[in-house]
Amino acid sequence: MPQLIPSQVPGVLRDADGSCNIPVYLELGEARVLASFGRSGSGVEPVEVRRDRARAYPGLSSAAPQTRAIYRALSAELAGRNVLDIGCGSGAGFAELRGASRVTGIDNSELAVRFAKACYPAAEYRRLDATRDALPNAEVALAIDVLGQVSDPLSLLRRAATAVGDGGLLCVAEPSANIAQELAFPAVRALSRPELICLLEEAGFVMEQWLSEGRFWVTLAKRRVTAWSRGLEAADQLLNAGLVAEACDLLASVPHSDGGILEASWFLRLHAGYEQQGQTERALEALMEGHRRAPEDARLLSALAEVSRRLDISEDAERFARASVERDPASASAHRTLAFAMHGQASGGAGQVARLSAAVKLDPSNVELAAALAIAASDRQMYATGIRALERVREYHTVLSGDFHLTLGWLYLLTGQVDDALLECKLAGVVESQHPGIQELMFACCEARPSPVGLA
Repeated sequence: MPQLIPSQVPGVLRDADGSCNIPVYLELGEARVLASFGRSGSGVEPVEVRRDRARAYPGLSSAAPQTRAIYRALSAELAGRNVLDIGCGSGAGFAELRGASRVTGIDNSELAVRFAKACYPAAEYRRLDATRDALPNAEVALAIDVLGQVSDPLSLLRRAATAVGDGGLLCVAEPSANIAQELAFPAVRALSRPELICLLEEAGFVMEQWLSEGRFWVTLAKRRVTAWSRGLEAADQLLNAGLVAEACDLLASVPHSDGGILEASWFLRLHAGYEQQGQTERALEALMEGHRRAPEDARLLSALAEVSRRLDISEDAERFARASVERDPASASAHRTLAFAMHGQASGGAGQVARLSAAVKLDPSNVELAAALAIAASDRQMYATGIRALERVREYHTVLSGDFHLTLGWLYLLTGQVDDALLECKLAGVVESQHPGIQELMFACCEARPSPVGLA
């Protein structure tokens, strides 16, 4: 492995077999690092990278998990095959895929592709958005530490399914979810086992083998289209196009074959479609039919809890929500549903804060969840908990509402951080200059500090 050399431009360093131009890094400060390849005049330009959660770079310690061992474990399965690495990042795993007949790496970052080209020149590269763009054809697709960092993992998996075709293989490796985790930007989620299985089957894959169930879920799946996965994809296309009635008509015709976990997905989509149309009775019928077919599905139990809460059937809401958490303890939606079901109940209070905290850890980019936690925590004078949730969710969003900034501002003020509260006031004014809450918070800041800078 290379050593970090902070004072000079490096020469060429290679793996023992010569397949990899491992760079030497020059520290630039503030987590910025310059990666240099080859000698002066070689034509390979240095690439600036960062020590963060987004990508791992060979020989450089960072917050990103090291996944090269996963590629190494897959190398025998991939020997002689045409391999597509979705979200290849720095290409750090390519050195383990020397037995593949062809390797194509794709990533949506231009800098990541530049780095990979310089470091692993034997592979091919394309800059693509795997959730939107068509992917190159391959026999095997890899998605290693990717699904938790994209906004629409199901779209990515469906494009991977098209790329590998019927009978093609997909290997997915994702950090396994737990309520003790602390995800760092840009990771928006860690998947529970049921969530990962559901995503794969909705995309038209059938599970072949679990290769690891430890810190990472590592699984091998085969492309196999069914009437259920085909119908769900068609319905999703209609729903995304705003054709809700057409989607409901399609979903109303249920396949006769056994759909397994996809039966729950099917009736959840139908329930959501009827809800959008205001057909409450038909929506409830769809939900009950789904629950009849898949009584242990955590998603259906969570949906039943939400309906019970809206109907003010508190005991049923909490019972269904607790059952959902029991079925999938690492589901953010299950913990969220239970937290809202507990509101106003004897089991609420600190228990609600704990459930919302778990949900936020599993879904840290969700503004609604973070705000709900901040409010629930504030009711119990747990201001630091609310501040931490709001500060964390802000890492994921460039623009937030005036209500968000004012909520955080009040929490700062309640903990004596007047300057920070004033800053949030100003940010709220930038987003929503006429928001009625701005003046109220400013007056409160003035009372806390009679002559704050800029307002005196």
